Amino acid sequence: MSLYSNVVDSLNENDTIELYRFQGGYSSMQLSIRNQSIENSKKRYAYFSSSLTHHKYFMIKRIRQLLDEEVLKEENLSISSLSLINNEQYSQIRSLIINTDKLVDMYSTRLVCLKSVQDLLKENSYIQREKVTPNSIERVDRRIYGGGYGLSTHWRRLVDLLTYFKSSQRIDRQAILELISNMRRTGTITKKDNINFLVSKIEKYCFEINKQLESDFTKYEIIECLERIIENGDYNPNSNFGQKKSETIKQIVTDYESGKNKTLRLLSNYSEIK
Repeated sequence: MSLYSNVVDSLNENDTIELYRFQGGYSSMQLSIRNQSIENSKKRYAYFSSSLTHHKYFMIKRIRQLLDEEVLKEENLSISSLSLINNEQYSQIRSLIINTDKLVDMYSTRLVCLKSVQDLLKENSYIQREKVTPNSIERVDRRIYGGGYGLSTHWRRLVDLLTYFKSSQRIDRQAILELISNMRRTGTITKKDNINFLVSKIEKYCFEINKQLESDFTKYEIIECLERIIENGDYNPNSNFGQKKSETIKQIVTDYESGKNKTLRLLSNYSEIK
């Protein structure tokens, strides 16, 4: 087990939460801790699953959509129970997947974040039709495995700042071929057996640390993000943050500094053991 994995395992549920993201295809925005930012246009939303189970569900949904619209459409094929049990169509689908250049740079990404992120996202999110500003947090798939959140501009940057570790695992062509093979074998497209099957192929996460943990100025960037969110009205006025802005900002910075110090202390301890 790597040094960073040891530290992540030592941080308990009172210290951190995990967010997950599928990257690739329609979700082209990249998460980069090394560059200390989420790259791409600030006007776009990045969507994060709030649970691993929702992340699995979303990956299956998005991979199927990508196959149908970008790989199979020109041949009038799609991923369905009927097409997968038809030997000729199944053979065509496999061949198209093997030969396409559109199934690249797909990753399952896992973020280990400050625990406070959980309440901030939950209390300040809206379903799309009820958003109060263009950059409010979007709540998606509320009834499906805990759902997820769409983040833009300063909310997206805030989560980046409050992330301790990030890991990514590539979803390669072979995993997708094995996925449709499993769909054919089970006769199901979206049920949990396929969800669990895909994730079993990508669970070997390799963590990297957020370099901003080593900066004494990150707390000021966190404050700036929160102040810009207030300035733009991108929050729920009925949330704890909306009702107690100054107190919430102070508490988040305090929690961040405490978690940062604990993380760096654990890193030092494990480094000495090695």
